[in-house]
Amino acid sequence: MDDNHEDDPIRTPISYARGLSAALGLVLVAGCLPSDGGSQTKDRVALRKSSLLQGQIQIPAPQGYCVDPASQKDHARAGFVLMAGCDGLSGLPPGSMVTPAILTVSALIPQQGTPDVQNMLRALGEDDILSRSEKDGLLIVQVRDDKLVPEGSDPTHWRGAMVLDGALVTMAVYGNDGIAGDKGRALLTKLAQGVRTATAKARSKS
Repeated sequence: MDDNHEDDPIRTPISYARGLSAALGLVLVAGCLPSDGGSQTKDRVALRKSSLLQGQIQIPAPQGYCVDPASQKDHARAGFVLMAGCDGLSGLPPGSMVTPAILTVSALIPQQGTPDVQNMLRALGEDDILSRSEKDGLLIVQVRDDKLVPEGSDPTHWRGAMVLDGALVTMAVYGNDGIAGDKGRALLTKLAQGVRTATAKARSKS
């Protein structure tokens, strides 16, 4: 990850998600297959889980979604990974198993100060925030901004932030077909709960 972007947990995942969508030859949130019918899976094997910060933060994908290993950028103090439907990533028609969506997780250990979920709000435009809630240390906001989403996705999307093991973990869920509404919020909540649980289990075993 470019050191110039390590302190920006909002912009870097979006630009990378856009680039990855183009590289895959499909827009997952639009439910389109590449012209080769999915031959990109010859070089990509979808995974059900990953980790960031060199194993410090565990990232299990929600049921029906998988990690694209080619998306992962990871260092000791910053990392990013992208997930999408296992069907689309494995060459099946997107939407045949789960609602097409792009999920991202980034983790950052600040170079100065302590991690704070409010940093996510400060990185977003106040006028772009449609709703916000915070419970048990998880901040969730609904945002509308077409400059902050992968191509083809509804401008309205969900973002979350929490502090975990001294790192600021930010998440986002983009898509159509209800993902911009309650379905997306539920998916982001499941993602956050899974990251918390898996990270705690890994820590207890170390």
